[in-house]
Amino acid sequence: MAVKILMTGVGGPAAICAYKALKDKDYDFFMADMDPLATGLYFVEPSKRFVIPGGITPEFNQTILKLCEQQKIDILIPTVDVELIPIMDIKESFDRINCHIISCSKEVLHTTLDKLKLMEKCREKIPLPQFQSLEEYIINSTIHSNKLVFKPRSGSGSRGVIITSNPEPEVLQKLKEGNYMVQEFIEGTEYSVDVMVNQNGLIGAAVVRERLKIDSGVVIASKTIKNERIQEYCIKIAQTVGITYSANIQVIVDSTGNPYLIEINPRFSGGLSLVIESGPNIPAMCVEHALSGKSIQALDYKELTMVRYYEEIFMPNSELIKHQKYPI
Repeated sequence: MAVKILMTGVGGPAAICAYKALKDKDYDFFMADMDPLATGLYFVEPSKRFVIPGGITPEFNQTILKLCEQQKIDILIPTVDVELIPIMDIKESFDRINCHIISCSKEVLHTTLDKLKLMEKCREKIPLPQFQSLEEYIINSTIHSNKLVFKPRSGSGSRGVIITSNPEPEVLQKLKEGNYMVQEFIEGTEYSVDVMVNQNGLIGAAVVRERLKIDSGVVIASKTIKNERIQEYCIKIAQTVGITYSANIQVIVDSTGNPYLIEINPRFSGGLSLVIESGPNIPAMCVEHALSGKSIQALDYKELTMVRYYEEIFMPNSELIKHQKYPI
């Protein structure tokens, strides 16, 4: 019998990349999203499409558990940040139904999804930008930099980020209403590193990408590069934090070639298509590791450039209502 895989957040690029990486394998796919128009729902037949509550709703994790139990799902792949902790909160319940979750542990998620906690975790072992909590900065700034970056402790991308050399008191007061941290501004080039890490900490892949063009937070042009300095820096971060399965580590490299951590997305990234084509099929490696429990050997990659384009799915209008709504 084919292995059953449930993906969530299938309207987003991370799930689309993962599906494309796995679709030629002998797997049976089930797709779920809160949006009935999510593209990934229409990769599968109507009986395997599920419209679910959003990841921030109190019923979300029990809904996913019930769905996995009823459909006898073997592998669950959540691809949205807000879904990860609620699902891992009840990991033991998934264990009882023999459903493997492709995710870091709950403890690691709490660290990586809070940028300040992440920096504090890495402080003793990794070269980092100078940083403080906003509260510490207001009381006594210890950051020596001509420019400062004020950014939310949670969330990804540049949403809510303020870069300034002289923050006004009114701005600081408003930021206090949120949950912000402060760090020195580093001029340089940003890179993403997609890693696959076995549960024993051994690295299966670490692929360095330069993002050449971004649209609405999604990379649409990118290239893989060989850079041992960036690669080794990110491997050390992944092992320090305790990443398992997959994560996307974002760094900025200054004019002298020194990389500095920006953030970690503890899930598959939206740029995985390039990574997979360059060599390591990270989603397939993660699924194989979850099913077998055996360590995946490290894979190298080639330098490659990717540009993206839209691809359409056409269907009769009646298809739009052919899905199952959970909870039932």
